[in-house]
Amino acid sequence: PFAPQAPGALQAGGFDLPMLESARARALLELQAPGAMEQHKHLDPDFLLDAMDLAEQVSLCEPKDAAALQDRIGAQADSVFAALRTALAAGDSATAAQCLHQSKYLRKALADLETRS
Repeated sequence: PFAPQAPGALQAGGFDLPMLESARARALLELQAPGAMEQHKHLDPDFLLDAMDLAEQVSLCEPKDAAALQDRIGAQADSVFAALRTALAAGDSATAAQCLHQSKYLRKALADLETRS
């Protein structure tokens, strides 16, 4: 077995599960369908609008509301990762790539929210 390279894995706190799971999924996808991430990098405009709205919510979030927003974003990320696992198991490289791209936006929102808290 090989270990996927996760940026920052050797830094303090670098082994957070979403980053490691994402790196593992990316490596599996590249084995199944080389170039799939590049071929399917264009995201649905509705998702992008939601991601922009989410970024705004994070930037304006009051500390008292951070936990609820973190739970909501975490649930979205869990849903995307579940769809990613299903797509990888089914060999659906297009959906898997889309899920990986979406997960980056959700992980960024969670990281931004954590730094604000």
